[in-house]
Amino acid sequence: MSGFTPEQVYAVLQQLREKDQASIYEGATEKPQDIQEIILDLDEERPETNPYVINAPFKNLYVETSTGVSDVAYLKPNAVETYQAAFKLEVNSAVEFETPVSKAYLHWKKQPGAKMVLKISIYSKFKSGKLLSLNAGGMSISEGAIAATLPNVTVTSAVTMILDTDTSRKVALIENKSTRDLFIGDASVDVQTGITLAPGEIFKFMNTAKLYAIAKNLEAGNVAILVER
Repeated sequence: MSGFTPEQVYAVLQQLREKDQASIYEGATEKPQDIQEIILDLDEERPETNPYVINAPFKNLYVETSTGVSDVAYLKPNAVETYQAAFKLEVNSAVEFETPVSKAYLHWKKQPGAKMVLKISIYSKFKSGKLLSLNAGGMSISEGAIAATLPNVTVTSAVTMILDTDTSRKVALIENKSTRDLFIGDASVDVQTGITLAPGEIFKFMNTAKLYAIAKNLEAGNVAILVER
């Protein structure tokens, strides 16, 4: 087995020193500014060989907004080496680390006219739906997450759309309110390929796409729907 080169040993020790500094920052008595905003200009490509560097320690990261729902960037915590896999970031992505990240490296392909706004924090937690829990001090801050009950949908033996596309939807709960099995899937769903939703069962759908359902021949049933945005 070959040993580490001096350069590799130095790189590992440097990462450990940076992590220690981040932990000291986390445990400081006098807390500096916590939530920081970072604006990424996705119009200018940043390859892995020339990443954008976040030089502030953090434990939590949230993608607050982006120009389009298809905008993406990729993040590597602590080290930029190619052997490390990257996190994919898109609007409403929330990443939480157990221990503080000393720095992070972001790369992305050119996305004309696109910008992405990140929020990072070492004390606060970000959750999809813009619900922020501030650990130090024991307080929470809500920025408008809502739940809405949609009208019941009748599902027949013809494929029925029960949820339309909704880019603001975080999660939907679908309950079978009927006394018959219903079957959930995409636009081609049938009773053989669909996911069975028995009477009284609830299906959790964490997607922004359309969702369909179907009942057996000569049968029908209703579904109740609750969505969080």
